[in-house]
Amino acid sequence: MSTSKGFTLIELMVVIAVIGILAAVALPIYQGYVARTQVTSALGEISVGKTSYELLIAKEAAASEFTAEGIGLQASTVRCRTVDVTFLPATSAGSIKCSMNGALEVQGKEIRWQRDSSGSWSCLSTVGQRYIPTGCLAS
Repeated sequence: MSTSKGFTLIELMVVIAVIGILAAVALPIYQGYVARTQVTSALGEISVGKTSYELLIAKEAAASEFTAEGIGLQASTVRCRTVDVTFLPATSAGSIKCSMNGALEVQGKEIRWQRDSSGSWSCLSTVGQRYIPTGCLAS
């Protein structure tokens, strides 16, 4: 009597089916994780501009100085296709806005720091609720 060594064709097909099912479940979860990470990264890229923005207000700078470059940011970054800065001299309100690059779920969406006339900053975004970083609100 001889014994065969190795796996049968059925066993191999079952293993391949299980791997396929696991991949089908894992891929959307991973894509969501990537999109959330890209939104958080975009927010981090524009967050550093808030301090310079406040310094420009304190020194009563002209409204024309409130640009991405004027607050120490680049007009375009890895995660931000464009960075736009607005300032309303009458109220000292304004915003630092990023139009995002990245995964399909966040491509072209916006995340921004909004400053009100009292000097408080709030984070607002147009991305889907599941991708918004903690502390940000949907706009």
